[in-house]
Amino acid sequence: MLILGSWATVNIISSPILKQNASGSDKYFYDMNLYWNTVNLAIATVGYLSARKELNKQYSLQKTIEKQNQLQRILLLNTGLDLAYVTTGLFLKTKGQKDESNRLEGFGESLILQGAFLFLFDLGSYLMHNQESKKINAILERIQLSAHGIGLRYTF
Repeated sequence: MLILGSWATVNIISSPILKQNASGSDKYFYDMNLYWNTVNLAIATVGYLSARKELNKQYSLQKTIEKQNQLQRILLLNTGLDLAYVTTGLFLKTKGQKDESNRLEGFGESLILQGAFLFLFDLGSYLMHNQESKKINAILERIQLSAHGIGLRYTF
């Protein structure tokens, strides 16, 4: 969430400054960057505060696995949405060029950039959490259940 919040903050600060010397579709590009990243900053803030609340919580192994799987599903869903943002941006940019609409073209270019960033962010987050899942699975492989109880196996 710190990465997303930082990206949003840089865009929120830079977009109005860069818009001052922009013309044509670039003005709308910076407008959309500002709008889009206001939402990103709100999401990052809520996500960061929620994650901080989770830091001191203790979960059972099963609950940990459930939360890990839930987060990975959300990240994959977000990755798909990010591709939809990029596709919508391409559509708007193309339509803007065809209709000679600076607004559509600028908004489209912004959606392409923001969607591409979010795609990399969500995919990177998914891959990072997937590595954590592998660590959890490695622990689970060492646990054995039998009629005589539960055992933990160490291999050297």
